Amino acid sequence: MNRIFLAKGLSKSPTRVSICKTASSGNSNSCSFSVAVCYDFLGFFSPVDNPPMSNRVKAGQTVPLKFQLKSGQIFISDLER
Repeated sequence: MNRIFLAKGLSKSPTRVSICKTASSGNSNSCSFSVAVCYDFLGFFSPVDNPPMSNRVKAGQTVPLKFQLKSGQIFISDLER
């Protein structure tokens, strides 16, 4: 099962992130990259549970992701601005 972990509380300055994946065959690979958070991530809405909960779905199943972002005191509703 693949898991995606979202890091709440990342600073708005660039942060180094490292990822390592190991396949069931034993092969593994890793990479590192820098990210800078532009908005505060406030969490997911139903049907997705927020960390530390895990979410399970069937392969190929479509899952609507609803989430909320905030910049300062303003809730973001249009990413084009």
